[in-house]
Amino acid sequence: MKRKIFYYNAIILISIFVVMNFAPVNIQSATSGGVDEQFDSTTYQDTYNSNVTGWGTGQIELPCKNPVFQDSIKVCTTTSSVTVDGNYAYLSGVYDGFYIVDISTPTDLSLAGYYNDSIEMNWVYGNVIQNNIAYLANGADGLFILNITDKANPVKLGEVDLPSTSLDIKIQGTHAYLPIYTGGLRVVDISDPTNPSDVSGGVISTTSDANGVAISGNYLYVAVIHAGLDVFDITTPSSPVYVGNVDLDGYAKKVEISGNYAYVACDLGGLQIVDISDPTNMSRVNWLDDNTRYYGLTIDGSLVYVTGRSGMSDNMMRIYDISDPINPIQKGFYVLSNPGYDVSISGDYAYVAASSSGLYSLKIAETGTHFSEYYSPYSVAQSTTMLFTAVGEIITKATFYTSDSSDSDTSINYYYSADGGINWESAAIGVEHTFVNPGRYLKWKAELSTINVSTSPVVWYIAIDYTTIDVELELLYPEFESYIQDQTPNFNWTDIPGAMGYLLQVSNSSGFTNLIVNETLMFHESNYTLTTPLDYYDEYFWQVAYYIDFTTISHFYGYSSFIIDEEPVVPEFGNIANVILSLTMVSTSIVLLMKRHRRT
Repeated sequence: MKRKIFYYNAIILISIFVVMNFAPVNIQSATSGGVDEQFDSTTYQDTYNSNVTGWGTGQIELPCKNPVFQDSIKVCTTTSSVTVDGNYAYLSGVYDGFYIVDISTPTDLSLAGYYNDSIEMNWVYGNVIQNNIAYLANGADGLFILNITDKANPVKLGEVDLPSTSLDIKIQGTHAYLPIYTGGLRVVDISDPTNPSDVSGGVISTTSDANGVAISGNYLYVAVIHAGLDVFDITTPSSPVYVGNVDLDGYAKKVEISGNYAYVACDLGGLQIVDISDPTNMSRVNWLDDNTRYYGLTIDGSLVYVTGRSGMSDNMMRIYDISDPINPIQKGFYVLSNPGYDVSISGDYAYVAASSSGLYSLKIAETGTHFSEYYSPYSVAQSTTMLFTAVGEIITKATFYTSDSSDSDTSINYYYSADGGINWESAAIGVEHTFVNPGRYLKWKAELSTINVSTSPVVWYIAIDYTTIDVELELLYPEFESYIQDQTPNFNWTDIPGAMGYLLQVSNSSGFTNLIVNETLMFHESNYTLTTPLDYYDEYFWQVAYYIDFTTISHFYGYSSFIIDEEPVVPEFGNIANVILSLTMVSTSIVLLMKRHRRT
């Protein structure tokens, strides 16, 4: 009989629990889909966090080993250009002359000599060294020539005044070619260095302000600031003939030639590559717009070195393999402390004119083997957001797939994030993963590493299948059928990811036919305190919807109700007390009946 009594009590207690558990159940709809990435594009590349190479070429891999710092030396206020010849680097100082640095020991640079007469020399922007003679683009003072046989004591040979500002210089035979900014192009006869003469016959007009020059065969190429690249026929050296122009983006600063291609450093326009096989019909074939302002460049074999500034503070020297000029591949970089204005290569070393930081010496090769043939031991590939869900929808599960290659010396670790990279979670290939940190922004990351610098892991393809759910809006306070004293309650509900705002409605009817509060809360958190007091002893109903955008609103997710009372009581207590009292009386009655039965 005791078992029966327990059974009856259990039934009653379960009934009590069901009556108390009145909160509505949130029904969430799930959707699924997939995103993938082929690396023949750079659509998802996070350029700030990624340092792998191969984006856009169909595969990603470790970058090549980067240059290694050796030494630096500051000899003038601002170093604008550098030319290396033998054991010496020749520096042009923007404000204070011409300097010679001994680079015979790249790890221990030292000043060998200088010439910085403040009256004779203006802002020096470029130099050419030939047979112990230095030819200087001497700013507003034209061309300046020095005998540098004695490195410690350069001696003036001659000069020629030119209009505007000389910004660069190239020499072919007995003629020097100087871009004179607003003064076009000038040609100087240097057959007698002690008596140079302007043989241009006046201004040779360029399409725009002239900045840099390069020579290939009988053609002279001029980087014209606002118009790209001009080309002149210099078959008659003293009388260049204009041939044509190709317009380029940005501000063309420097130009170098390799084979049938011109490489132009275009400041804000990055590095641009021009097909010059037909000088009368030049065309741009590639544009490396990698968020770097390029000021200087040089070419060494199949590699082009470019220097400049990335963003406001990231200063850079980058190396590109131009074996295929149509598809250059980055082969290394070095971060400078100041903008790189120029670069020159000598053997296993690169020498960079780094503005106010002076001259850098960087090791770029090991006994003739360029670092571009070695891989860095570690690198990260990271996407930008691959998936951005709708408002109120979050990514809860994902499965990672990939096509890659690695060996015993290499490894690849994959991760993904549902909250835009705030939290990364490890990805097991082909295994469904439930996110600990669900969110609206799906991203992936791959860590590539090797213990053998001659080999690299490779990733060709990444795909992610995902599952999302709709987040239901829950009404938290005031609670359903609660009694509260506060006449200006703080309404509180669950936040909806991405919501532009909320619509709060309060009424004295469950049909919301008479709205007491109808408050639009744009860019608002998921709570709101009334400013106008509600009345005592009245029952109120409230509901909330969220804004998907400025004009579109979701549906209301049910309503809740409350009563304002000066002396709140727990509404369920009376019912529970009655049930418990009834249960006690039933139990007592059963016990009495059992006792009577025993007596009879």
